[in-house]
Amino acid sequence: MEQTGTDHVLTEAFTRLSGTDRDNAQLAEDMRGPQAEAFRIANIHELTRQDIEVMLLGYEARYGMASDEFAGRWAAGALPDTWEFNDWAMLLRYLRSETANN
Repeated sequence: MEQTGTDHVLTEAFTRLSGTDRDNAQLAEDMRGPQAEAFRIANIHELTRQDIEVMLLGYEARYGMASDEFAGRWAAGALPDTWEFNDWAMLLRYLRSETANN
C-alpha cells in the first residue's frame, strides 16, 4: 500500500512511539481513522517534543495550513469541532506551553 505524505508522517511517529517495534509500526500503518487515533492516545505519555512536531506537520500537510493559521481559525470558531481539530489544538497548546515554560 502506497502511503500519502500524511500517512508516512503518522507511521513514522507511531514507529517512534513504539520504540521502533515493527509489529506496532505495521499495526499503526494498517489502522486508519479512530483506530489510529486510539493507538496514539494510548501511547501519549511517551510522546516527545519531536513526536508532537511530526504529528503537527502531519495535520498541516493533511489540511493544507500551517499550525499558526489553524490556531487563529480555531480560536475564531471558524473550523468544525472534529476529533482531529481538537487533537491538533491540544497538541499545539501543549507544545506552546512547554516552549513558554523552558
